[in-house]
Amino acid sequence: MNEVLIGAALPFVVCAILYAARRGRASLRLLVLGPIAMGLSGAWAVVPDMPRLVGDLDGYFALHHHPSCNVFWFHCAIDKVETDSPLYSVGFVVVGALLLVVAGRELRRLESAPPARDGGDAGG
Repeated sequence: MNEVLIGAALPFVVCAILYAARRGRASLRLLVLGPIAMGLSGAWAVVPDMPRLVGDLDGYFALHHHPSCNVFWFHCAIDKVETDSPLYSVGFVVVGALLLVVAGRELRRLESAPPARDGGDAGG
């Protein structure tokens, strides 16, 4: 869990900076692409563990002992100091909750905005 959270942290921080720079506004593009980037980055962080999911223990050990294992967001370095702290689960839930709060806030803003006028004549 901690590799996923750490892997998703960089896109999360980028999204938070964009959100703050826009004075607390998030575009639809940010609300869609941000979580996708976080998910892909989190998945990249656990690539060395993927062979174990399909029962390929040889591939799993080969990836974990390969010199480039840390390309996957420092996966092997994290494994060396890894703890089973429940704070990683709490952090994962907090990140998800923050994303939902921002999305809900933007939805409320859109629903409360007056309808846009096209300024044209409807014929007649």
